[in-house]
Amino acid sequence: MTAKEVKIDQFEMDRRVARGKRLRLARSINKLKIDEVCDLVGFTKAALSRYENGLREPRIDALKKLATVYNIPINFLIDGTFLAYPQPGLLVQAGGRIEVSKEEYEMSHKLLIETVKQVVCEKIEKLGHEELIGLLDIDEERLRVLEI
Repeated sequence: MTAKEVKIDQFEMDRRVARGKRLRLARSINKLKIDEVCDLVGFTKAALSRYENGLREPRIDALKKLATVYNIPINFLIDGTFLAYPQPGLLVQAGGRIEVSKEEYEMSHKLLIETVKQVVCEKIEKLGHEELIGLLDIDEERLRVLEI
């Protein structure tokens, strides 16, 4: 195996693992157990487990079924992108606006919150002691800007 093949394999593995994490996140936000999802979509537990652990690549039809069960846009499962929802019921895409359900909006919002939490946690863990102490000094003005 050449160095290029190893690099491609590592890239592919990283992509599968990232997709698996998104699949698991979507299931956990929906508060579903793996066997409940399998019953709804007709997968075996082993297959869904392999998808979630990045050991197997789900086909597009499998991703569509999961997106439907999880009530989320398939884009999130495919590549981790979020669609712009200016308000419940409206989805902004290139070329215009599309109606979406309130449930899909809320689920997408929950996924976005959890994804932001994961990214922030990863970044915080890399900070030094002084930088972490600095985070404790967030003043009231900054909190107002964030509307926290």
